[in-house]
Amino acid sequence: MDRPFLSVIVPTFNRWYMLEKAIKSIMNQSYKEIEIVIVDDNSKDKTFQIVELLRNEDDRIKYVRNKTRLGLPKSRNVGLVHARGDLVFFSEDDMILNKNALEELVNTYLALSERVKVGAIAPRVILISHTRVYTRSELCQHVVGLMNSLTGEMYFNYDILADKILLAQHPPATSLIPKKLFNDVGSYYTAYKYNYLREESDLYMRALKKGYVFVYQPKAVTYHISGLVGGCTISNTILSELAGLHNHLIFLMRNFGIKTAYMSVLYLLKKILKLMYINNPKRRMENMTLIEKLGYYKTIRHFPKIIYMNRISK
Repeated sequence: MDRPFLSVIVPTFNRWYMLEKAIKSIMNQSYKEIEIVIVDDNSKDKTFQIVELLRNEDDRIKYVRNKTRLGLPKSRNVGLVHARGDLVFFSEDDMILNKNALEELVNTYLALSERVKVGAIAPRVILISHTRVYTRSELCQHVVGLMNSLTGEMYFNYDILADKILLAQHPPATSLIPKKLFNDVGSYYTAYKYNYLREESDLYMRALKKGYVFVYQPKAVTYHISGLVGGCTISNTILSELAGLHNHLIFLMRNFGIKTAYMSVLYLLKKILKLMYINNPKRRMENMTLIEKLGYYKTIRHFPKIIYMNRISK
């Protein structure tokens, strides 16, 4: 089978100090049939100079600069317009890819796409951060990016060490996606603002309704070195929480209709229960409330594709 052309899209904003390492990790991939589309969201720092230096080293790099700041969902859509690949991978300006990460993702897509309607292949994302941590739970070791049935939140467990591919319900935004999916379900919804939480989940919900399947490939390893400034980082804890509430309510209303009434109440109640950890993000994510446990347990019980995925991954 011919090796498909892959467009790696990297939205960036005011992160010149991290961008060079992120792009070089893409340039050095073992999978060579790629282009690198840098979407600069009107940065005010040295982003352009960094990209120009790298373009002199690698003519596969394409630079696109937004005339005004558009935000992450719109910048991803801009990248899609300029992408020439049959497959796209959304990387980030604070993400480092292992040398064989893209090759593992592409090979997994090719192996599965003849048998199932593949919507995305998610890599293993190892989070490196002083302030953030992935929530751990024994309930969610067989499904990556599980959605809580009671609150609509995603269980961001993108760092599972497994010996085979797993099912993913809501993969990270940094996943390999066939470009035809966007023609089928549309691009990123752009009403999500500020910290841009939920825009990728909105896309995946539309794809799930059309029968797409998402999987997780633990052999494709990436490192998310969470940036403290730039990007869509909101340093003020209260403003960050308000932005998250704004985006989550939009997500619920778009995807759950009348259920939004009780799901939003449970979401707020869970937030209130965790107020004691407001100044300690790691503790807040590590400690699961009863609402979270019950919601994930309910999702697991009603997720029959797990058995199906275990069968095709052998």
